[in-house]
Amino acid sequence: LVYSPDGNYLASVCRKNDFIIWDLSDGYKVVTKRWGSFHNAVINRVRWHPNSQFIASASLDQNIFVWNIEKKTRKIKLDKAHFGGVNDLDWIDDTTLVSGGQDCCVRTWTFA
Repeated sequence: LVYSPDGNYLASVCRKNDFIIWDLSDGYKVVTKRWGSFHNAVINRVRWHPNSQFIASASLDQNIFVWNIEKKTRKIKLDKAHFGGVNDLDWIDDTTLVSGGQDCCVRTWTFA
């Protein structure tokens, strides 16, 4: 479970490759279902962007997705971000995501 920085949303990872976003300001209303279904393996981590409008997901399928909360059909895929899988990720500022993987590498990703 990961709360958004503004406290309005909760992300819960469930099953092996799925996560759900809950709107806490609307009585735990489900905002999204099956976003993680784009992953083909276990989701290891989800992290909120500092502005709470984006969330990134890391998976053993080697991919990272960045999801837009307002425009639910929009996403960015970082294909084959880490050989062997993505273990962890976090936002270090408003435009930079850092990730670590099974390949023993740490990478930074910049978004404009």
